Amino acid sequence: MSGSMKNNWVLPNQCSAAPPQQWQINESTGVWSPGPGIPKLNVGPGKGSVRVMQPRSVTSESIDVPDKQLIATDGEQVIAVPPCADTAALAPCNHEEADTCMMLHAAAAMKSGHRRVLIRTVDTDVVVLAVWMAQELNEVVDELWLALGTGKNFRYIAAHELSATLGPDKAKALPIFHAITGCDTVSSFAGRGKKTAWAVWETFPEVTNAFLDLASAPSEISEDTLATLERYVVLLYDRTCTCSEVNLARKKLFAKKSRSIEAIPPTQAALVQHVKRATYQDLPYLPSFPLRGLYIIAWVKTECVA
Repeated sequence: MSGSMKNNWVLPNQCSAAPPQQWQINESTGVWSPGPGIPKLNVGPGKGSVRVMQPRSVTSESIDVPDKQLIATDGEQVIAVPPCADTAALAPCNHEEADTCMMLHAAAAMKSGHRRVLIRTVDTDVVVLAVWMAQELNEVVDELWLALGTGKNFRYIAAHELSATLGPDKAKALPIFHAITGCDTVSSFAGRGKKTAWAVWETFPEVTNAFLDLASAPSEISEDTLATLERYVVLLYDRTCTCSEVNLARKKLFAKKSRSIEAIPPTQAALVQHVKRATYQDLPYLPSFPLRGLYIIAWVKTECVA
């Protein structure tokens, strides 16, 4: 961390100083990376390797971060160097995804009084979450920065400025928009990328309320929300189409415009399941969801039906 950011909260992968016997610095970038003293984990042919340091080995002797607080997680436990009296905002931490775990650490830093935070990442999903969090926690953070990318694509992004530009509603709806239009665990609409989806959102702002309704984690998708989402999906595939229902749009685009199956909207039944999947994916960082450990959701077999 450099410049005005140096006195802020230090996330585990942002240490600005380290013992030379374990870490080495890239002179051109000024970034510390694990050296030969760190165990090596091979991840398979053609996929490179990863340097690993177990959280339990993080002590004041193993890593040196003068005048800074280092926080790491080991399972659901939280390790702090130097010891931190209050880790209630972090433990228990059972996030499996690094994306949401980063938000957990950043939120804890903000709530501990650090009003300027920098997150280092190469994942655009983290950008989406950071813009949302800058809006959700705008009372406790002044600046939330992202150091995104590597090499020639490296750049700094001001998540707090993006959030302010989008406005409160769009910033809060951004994660569900990202999930519905395709993310790591939710499929995208065939042939329709983020730019197209964003352009349709700009021309059809009514869908914002539908996104916000999904962001409230409803037990059921309301008829009004589904109707709005259907119209949004129809516009995704044809902005001149006057149909409000995806099933009618499918018939019209296939029969009258000779569209291929891949170039027409999904059925209503498929869309409902898609929206449910996107909402489920969005649970860890919905506005109504606490920024700490995740709930465990599972199925339990109660009887066997022949």
